[in-house]
Amino acid sequence: MQVQNLIERCLLFHMSQDQCIKALAEHAGIKPLVTLTVWKELQKENKKFFRDYFQVTTPTRKPFFNIVKGDQVQQEGKTGNNNV
Repeated sequence: MQVQNLIERCLLFHMSQDQCIKALAEHAGIKPLVTLTVWKELQKENKKFFRDYFQVTTPTRKPFFNIVKGDQVQQEGKTGNNNV
C-alpha cells in the first residue's frame, strides 16, 4: 500500500501528524522521514483540507473547561451547593 493511502487512513481516524508517523513506523515499517515528506506534500496540495482538518482535530482545552465549569455551576445552582 502506498504511503499516501496509509496517511489518508490515519486522517480517517483523526490522528495527528505525530501519531500517524509513529503508527506507520511501527505497523508498516515506513521510516518517519518518508511519512513526513509525503504528509508535507499532501499539505501543500490540499491546503484548505488540512486547515479545516487541524481546526477539527486540535483540542481546545479552554472552551471545553468553560463549558464543563458552566455545567457545574448550573448543577450546583439547582442543588443549592455553591462551593466551587
